[in-house]
Amino acid sequence: MKKKRIVSLLLAITIVMSSLSAMGVLASAADTDVLRISTWTPDEGEAYAYLVSCDTTASGQVKVPATYEGYPVKYVSGGAFKDCTEITSIVFEGGVEQIQEKAFENCTNLESVYFPDTLVWVANNVFLNCENIENIHFADTESLFGAKLDMLWAPSHSWNLYINGRIATSLVIPDGVTCIEWGAFDYCSSLRAVTFPETIEEIETFAFYGCENLATVTIPDVAVNINERAFAESKLYLTAGNWENGILYAGNHVLSAKNATGSVTFKDGTVSIASGAFSGSTVTSAVIPDSVKAINTAFAGNDNIKAVTIGGGVEIIPFGAFADCGALTTVTLSDGLKRIEKRAFADCSALIAINLPETLEYLDEGAFYNCSALTTLKLPASLGAYDLFIFKSMTNLTLTFDDGHPYYSEKNGVVYNPDKTELLYVPVKISGSFAVPATVKTIGENAFKDCINIISVTFGDDLETIGNNAFKGCTGITKLNIGKGLSAIGDYAFEGCTSLTTVDLPENITSTGIGSFKDCSALTSIAFPSTITAIGDHAFENCQGLVSVNFPTNIIHIGDYAFNDCIKLEYVNLHEDIEYIGKRALYNTKFYNDIALYSADGNYYVGDTLVLTTRTNVVIKEGITTIGMSAINSDDIVSITLPKSLTYVEKNFIAPNLHTVNAATLSSWLNLEYEDESGNIMAMCPNARLCISGIYIETTLIPSDVSTIRAYKYANNRQFDFAIIPNTVTEIEDNAFYGCSSRLIFRCGENSAAHRYALENGIKFVFFDKRSPYNTIIDKEEEIIITEDELVESPDEILAPDIGTLVSSIGSTNIDSLQIYGTGSKLVIIINGIRYEFTLVVMGDVNGDGVCDALDAEFLINAIHGRRGYDKHHRYAMDTNGDEDLNVADYQDIINRTLYD
Repeated sequence: MKKKRIVSLLLAITIVMSSLSAMGVLASAADTDVLRISTWTPDEGEAYAYLVSCDTTASGQVKVPATYEGYPVKYVSGGAFKDCTEITSIVFEGGVEQIQEKAFENCTNLESVYFPDTLVWVANNVFLNCENIENIHFADTESLFGAKLDMLWAPSHSWNLYINGRIATSLVIPDGVTCIEWGAFDYCSSLRAVTFPETIEEIETFAFYGCENLATVTIPDVAVNINERAFAESKLYLTAGNWENGILYAGNHVLSAKNATGSVTFKDGTVSIASGAFSGSTVTSAVIPDSVKAINTAFAGNDNIKAVTIGGGVEIIPFGAFADCGALTTVTLSDGLKRIEKRAFADCSALIAINLPETLEYLDEGAFYNCSALTTLKLPASLGAYDLFIFKSMTNLTLTFDDGHPYYSEKNGVVYNPDKTELLYVPVKISGSFAVPATVKTIGENAFKDCINIISVTFGDDLETIGNNAFKGCTGITKLNIGKGLSAIGDYAFEGCTSLTTVDLPENITSTGIGSFKDCSALTSIAFPSTITAIGDHAFENCQGLVSVNFPTNIIHIGDYAFNDCIKLEYVNLHEDIEYIGKRALYNTKFYNDIALYSADGNYYVGDTLVLTTRTNVVIKEGITTIGMSAINSDDIVSITLPKSLTYVEKNFIAPNLHTVNAATLSSWLNLEYEDESGNIMAMCPNARLCISGIYIETTLIPSDVSTIRAYKYANNRQFDFAIIPNTVTEIEDNAFYGCSSRLIFRCGENSAAHRYALENGIKFVFFDKRSPYNTIIDKEEEIIITEDELVESPDEILAPDIGTLVSSIGSTNIDSLQIYGTGSKLVIIINGIRYEFTLVVMGDVNGDGVCDALDAEFLINAIHGRRGYDKHHRYAMDTNGDEDLNVADYQDIINRTLYD
């Protein structure tokens, strides 16, 4: 519609005017008499001027020029004439295209405004509090409607409309106009006749309200939505002789029927009935002839109407057309009707009969919302296959169909497909025991949903599938007699069946759907057949009466949250053939909670295999050789400690928030095998860091007993930046270092497996010193350990309470030499044959005497003034705040350490 285009234009102009400082060039404003005008040069397009404001002392007539400094004046800013109380007339000499909101606010003596023919838009409330406006001039009809299509601008008291200098008594609205907006001409006293074009679609509320001289309204015979208040209090409306049997017509359009009573039949040729036409009327029945094309919301909210007959000219019953007609009992529809929109008959609580014609193509799911008295409804074949569940809220309704319906048949209120092999819909009013006919092979989605009065259901042996939500919310069912032929249960099929106590699944079911028996709080036992292989996600979640579950060996998959919150579930057999135990599958069960509380490490083992863990910091005991499938499957796990005995990890190791993997030795980690190498721990957990014997692996020497570095062994270890790989490593599998830091460097032998891998994968490398007898190691260049009494930070991020603990905590460590006192002390350690030499720095201990005192502060002052030399270790010790600058802040920090540490 055209008005939507104008809304877009409004938005665009608002953006332009509100962002003047963001683009283009804004000239400094200048005064022209009493007007303040600025110029604007956009990034694209031609420059123009706009009116900023008017001096509030201005009086009499004010003229807005067509141009300013050679630029066309196109816009009038919001509030431009605000509080100009002495102005009586405003003349726009041309060029102005837009007038923004409240432009003339509080111009209390303004009587006349002359708009130019360039005007395309006038904003809301431009005449706010203009109590004396009397004459509004437009250059022509086209500019009038070009400006008025999207605004609420009239002054709400008597005023005169002028077009081309003449007072407008007869207004012919030009072709192309589709809508007269809310209040557009209200209280226009000059208008005596209005003629609408063939394009008119809508005349909104108060459009011509209070037009005291408007007596003639001509509307073409087109479907139009007229609001009952559009012409209220006009001369047409107030003249008693214009009302026929309590109905006011404008040609063949009903404007109002508020004075009608009893039974009403509209005159032949009637085309439309205004929205709200029967508001407040005492009409009890109405016959709408075939000539009517639009009924709009003429009857909505009427408490007296009891019966309506709608002719064949109406193709659409619109949104809310009869909503809240509390006395309406009978509606007769005719062939020709195509659509019934949302809430068309909502809350018609007395409606007991309505026929749906065979021409109906669309019936909105909310069309009969809360029509509690409607007992039968025949659905025509023209609707096609339909979602019958929308009728569940109508507790007394029975759906019926013609014989030979292509999609549905009905027996005793239950809906089937034509050959009764599918049961599709059971009304909620059915109660007691229900036997599914022997012909039925499928129970459709939502078929029994919310049938709270059914106690038991018996299925035939030929039933094969139960659809999604089929029995959801059937709180009365206590027993299911399931036939031998059932092979599949859909998602949430029995969710919320709170009275169901036992489930005995037949030998043919192979899996349960998602949430199949979720929230069945009375369920105490389950018998799984030998054919079932998988239990779906959430399948038995929150079954709080369930005590024991016996998983036969054929069940190899237990879905996520499958038994979550089954708080009484104590007896569970997790056999070794289970391939997947889902996330929180047994969380908050007695079985799970007992493991968490009473097992030594919060883990559940079967033989030498870890099956389940309940901790966030997982520690696997020595002797365990295998992490079973899905044993590690939780978002909560943040660290895991592996035993030396571990040799194998099965599939489905899932811990996305894992940040630390602790391994006993590098050899045990590198020799660890996986059922699927692409599922390697480091590959599956991209945030994890590897820690060997208390040292995070950023620099590592591959042990000589390792010949192969398997796929993904160091994958995603982004802190890892240095690897010494001896020539004893003869194979490095694909993706072994996938996702590592771009800083990664190999130290390796020339033409070795590591050398080849580095070349193939773009990894930096340096060769061993050829003089090395093993051609495997060289000294790592000197690094620095910085400590503040308890914290030791090195390239390996070693954490220890003191240096002595640091040394003793490193397994298999030979101490070559050890001199530790304060800043400058040397620490030389050989780990796995590689020699590391570090220089110790104690923050604040600048002079290296092992304590932080006034001597260190003096050292810093001298260093700041250039009176004492220092090396990099002294500098680290002096720069206590780490800002890489020696200044008074570091001095103050050393003083504080001296006084308070």
